[in-house]
Amino acid sequence: MTTRITFVVLSLILPIFLFAQTRQIKGAVTDDKGAPVAGVSVIVKGTHNGTTTDAAGKFIFTIPGGSGKVTLIFSYLGYKQLETTADGSNPVTVSLQKEDNSLDDIVVIGYGTAKKRDLTGSVSSVGTKDLKDVPVNTVAEALAGRLAGVQVTTTEGRPGAEP
Repeated sequence: MTTRITFVVLSLILPIFLFAQTRQIKGAVTDDKGAPVAGVSVIVKGTHNGTTTDAAGKFIFTIPGGSGKVTLIFSYLGYKQLETTADGSNPVTVSLQKEDNSLDDIVVIGYGTAKKRDLTGSVSSVGTKDLKDVPVNTVAEALAGRLAGVQVTTTEGRPGAEP
């Protein structure tokens, strides 16, 4: 009788341990020169499970499931996306290659963004070299009179009001 009770208890508890298995995937990401890359997105393909690399280019995360290989997707702006497989038994080390495509200039408009080549109006810009030695209190005062079509006004009519 006690062996039957023991068998029933073990058969109820054993599946919990089988389904609760997790494994850790560790690794590092470098660029084509061997320097660590921080902020790389590392995602398990087909899931929302992922992480980003730290300042040393290292990552670690836990995935559910017992065994088998998973496909990891590494992506970072300016580098080619890379896919590799891992099973969690050994650390994953990957090297990202720079993407040869040059990025188009992007212009921030008051309500969105657009590529510079798609604009039909004029575009003006003020760089840090233009504003470096200007003795003003606010950025709005520094922009006054420097960009065509930009008017800096105060919110109130009284002297000393914020622009």
